Amino acid sequence: MKKRIGIIAVSLALVLAAGAGIYYTRVVVPERERAAVTEIASVMDAGSLAELDQYPNLQTVDLTGSTCYTEILSYAAAHPQVTVKYTVPLAGDEYSSDTTSLTLKAGSFTAEELNTALQALPAVKSVDMPKTDLTMEELSALQEQNPGVVFHYTVLLNERELQDDTTRLDLSGCTDAQARKAADVLSLLPQLKTVDLTGSNEVSKLSFSTYKALYDTNPDLVYLYSFELY
Repeated sequence: MKKRIGIIAVSLALVLAAGAGIYYTRVVVPERERAAVTEIASVMDAGSLAELDQYPNLQTVDLTGSTCYTEILSYAAAHPQVTVKYTVPLAGDEYSSDTTSLTLKAGSFTAEELNTALQALPAVKSVDMPKTDLTMEELSALQEQNPGVVFHYTVLLNERELQDDTTRLDLSGCTDAQARKAADVLSLLPQLKTVDLTGSNEVSKLSFSTYKALYDTNPDLVYLYSFELY
């Protein structure tokens, strides 16, 4: 008969019936019965994971609530025959270990928190970050640290939501203040090539100092800019 047990690190000796199996606290399974155990649900720390090796026929281990992710991943790699389940907190939510994609609300996480979560969620292949507030340096670091993940994001500029694959940007209708604000956003658009600053009648209304501020911040872009001498 297959058995499912749970080992929970609390001092009270409780026995809880749950679904198809029985969850016990601090169960000591006699050695002669361990071969019959196929499922374990437990909150464990790095030092107690080795106890799982006492059960040679394990098929599923649910470690939800455990946070020793490095050790959990090492155990999973060493025991490919065992389905290992756990969750990882991020942006006010919990993501299961088999999560393949993330969509994250701006302001609900930091770049460091996201990177930590991704290290614990190797099944994730894509991350969407609409209206991101991360910097280009943070985005670049995330991509470098997680080369197997595709990051998609949008940025807000003057109430417009721009895709990260934008190649041409029209700022001709912007005021000087709006154009200067754009200078810090342009670096978040890695495929951007051209910025149109021409206004009505193809004459730019922006001041030369604003144009210079844009160019100094992002000198590799092509700026379409015209002015009247007289």
